[in-house]
Amino acid sequence: MKHSVLFWVILGLAVIVLLFALVVMPVLTVKIYQANFNKRYETSNTAANKPAFYPGLETEACTFKTLQGHTLAGMKYHKKDQEIKGVAVIAHGMGGGGQKGFTNVADRFTSDGYLVFAYDATGNDLSEGDSTGGLPQGVIDLDHALRFVKEQPEYKDLPIVLFGYSWGAYSVGSVLNLHPDVKAAVMASGFNRSIGMIEQRGAGYVGKFAVKLMLPYVQVYEKILYGKYPALSAVKGFETAKDTRIMIIYSLDDDTVRPENGYEPFLPYQDDPRFTFKIYDDRGHRSFWTRPDPEKLDAELFDEIAALYDSCCKGE
Repeated sequence: MKHSVLFWVILGLAVIVLLFALVVMPVLTVKIYQANFNKRYETSNTAANKPAFYPGLETEACTFKTLQGHTLAGMKYHKKDQEIKGVAVIAHGMGGGGQKGFTNVADRFTSDGYLVFAYDATGNDLSEGDSTGGLPQGVIDLDHALRFVKEQPEYKDLPIVLFGYSWGAYSVGSVLNLHPDVKAAVMASGFNRSIGMIEQRGAGYVGKFAVKLMLPYVQVYEKILYGKYPALSAVKGFETAKDTRIMIIYSLDDDTVRPENGYEPFLPYQDDPRFTFKIYDDRGHRSFWTRPDPEKLDAELFDEIAALYDSCCKGE
């Protein structure tokens, strides 16, 4: 039986579509994903990154394991004879952060009466891992950092508060799904979902239309890599940890995390008394530093963060 030309045209198109859907798109997705995240980051050794720069700040190095078996480098910060109100856990951003990049924050929190725990995420500084892997890896690492903190004798039974910047802020919001006992969480320049940032960044590589086609493949790929963690989001964390107080810090001119990912998803909570919004319009991605000195912490903002932590840790 002979088939018409139209039959063969339709069959050929069907084969092309199947090859595109089952071969080309998965391969392209993996390549673009790895182009974004298949790298390590090292933080520069400036004077301000060293604990010795801060009088009285004492440290203790430690390690803990993450889901994939990597050994991550942690650091415990304290000051001699300090008041202890709780333990503050810091989650850094991507692209050269690590615990070293937040020594000034650790010094400030210890001065406010908090023991501090910070760590290098997978693929950063002193931690193992050939690369950061992907955005959900940050949630995995923070989850395991909190498990480690809860096992430490000096932190036992202390209230826990979180501070996260950028990637770390997304991790802080998302980890509330797994640790709803956290008293307060501060998200600076963060975002709601991994897939939202993939869409934003992927559009710069392949265009807005093409990245829309890729998103289902990205979701499957992240699930293969990270299991349950990519499905977590900050908003879901807010709903799970209903007693946790939240502070959102964001600058509307942030080009790294654009408003549709870093601000707009949180707008429904603006009138919720559980939330504090600190919104700026001229700080870019460095929302908790001051201008014109981008390396100096905003002292007034950190006064508000300390007041939030104090209120939550006292049960007010």
